[in-house]
Amino acid sequence: MKTFVLSCLLSVATAVSALAAQLTVINSSDYVVHHLHVSPSKSRSWGPDQLGKAIIGRAERFTVSNIPEGTYDLKLVDEDEDECIVENVEVSGTMTWTLTDTVIENCVK
Repeated sequence: MKTFVLSCLLSVATAVSALAAQLTVINSSDYVVHHLHVSPSKSRSWGPDQLGKAIIGRAERFTVSNIPEGTYDLKLVDEDEDECIVENVEVSGTMTWTLTDTVIENCVK
């Protein structure tokens, strides 16, 4: 019986993790990112700062794990507290998203 229960739990854990995505943000811009918020596109509020005390320097990367697959808005805040909102980023599987100066110039502010 214990083996059956353990097997069921492992199956559920595997199914849940299969629906989770991993997003790696690569900073190819001339800016340093001090805050990164990820929120479902239809949400009216931002999630917590994913970076905590970390930053994403120039030519660095940061990975956010266990995100349910879907469409997200990203809010990036630089060292001067300037905000850049990038809307409708499709997140699925293991993926990378690159922040460039062009993205920043075209972002929603």
